[in-house]
Parts: sequence; structure tokens; C-alpha cells
Amino acid sequence: MDLIEDFDPQDATSKVWFGEEVGMAKFLQDCLQANAIGCVIRAADANQLRLLVVPANESRAREIIREVVEATLPD
Repeated sequence: MDLIEDFDPQDATSKVWFGEEVGMAKFLQDCLQANAIGCVIRAADANQLRLLVVPANESRAREIIREVVEATLPD
């Protein structure tokens, strides 16, 4: 696993995923961290979670999440 250097959760302002499932949010967070992308999970409201990254990692994070989500969807 690559190291996440100089990640400050306060700088994570780019939303790369949102949903209601805590398990999915944590799974995606693990996937991003395994790819050396720091991220945080924040609650937008009572039923909505957001996964945030620093703007410089937004494009790469979105691609990883897309690949994960497409791989887990049933045919």
C-alpha cells in the first residue's frame, strides 16, 4: 500500500461519492486509501453520506470509484 502523505482532512472539499450506505462509504474509503488517496466520510444530512478528497485527487478518485461500483453491480 502506498503512503498517503500530507493529507489534511480539512482540505478534502471535492465530493467523489454520496449515498446512504455506511458500509459502501467505508469500502470506497478503503479502496481510495489503498491507492494512496486520502479521503474523509462526512454526513451531509441524516440520511446522506459524502466521500470527500482534496481537489488534486478528484479525477483519479472518481475513476477508482467508478471501477469499483461498476464491478459490484449485478448484470
